[in-house]
Amino acid sequence: MSQPWIDQAERDLDVARHLAANAFHEWACFLAQQSAEKAVKAVRLSLGTPIETIKKHEMSELLAEIPALHPRPDPRLAQASVLDYHVQRSRYPGQRGMGPDAPCKTYQATDSVGAIVIAEAVLAFCKPLHAQIQTFWASL
Repeated sequence: MSQPWIDQAERDLDVARHLAANAFHEWACFLAQQSAEKAVKAVRLSLGTPIETIKKHEMSELLAEIPALHPRPDPRLAQASVLDYHVQRSRYPGQRGMGPDAPCKTYQATDSVGAIVIAEAVLAFCKPLHAQIQTFWASL
C-alpha cells in the first residue's frame, strides 16, 4: 500500500533533476517538494497513519512524528521545511515577493539545486526507514 508512494517519490525526484538540467527551475523545485512529501507520507502510511490525517503539504507537519520513530534522524531533515516555500510560489505569478513576475522569470539554478539536495536527503532517510517498517510488518 505504501510502496507506490516511494516509487512515485523516486520518479518525481528524477523528473526534478531532468527539469533543473533543462532550466525549468520552478518546476524542478515543485517536484522536489512533491518527492519529499511522498517519501514522508510513505513512511507514515506504512505505520498505519490514515491518509485522511496526512492530506497536507507542509513538510514540518508531516515530519513531526518521524524523530520519535527513529533514534538518529538525519540532521538535513531540519531543512525540509524550506521545500514548503515552493508549493505555491513555484506555480503562481507574484507569489515569491519579487513583483508580479511569473515563477519562470524568478527561479534560478541555485533554487532548484537546493531543493533537489533537500529532497534527496529526505528520500535517503525515508526509503530505508520505510523498508525496515515493511520488513517488520511482514515478519508478524
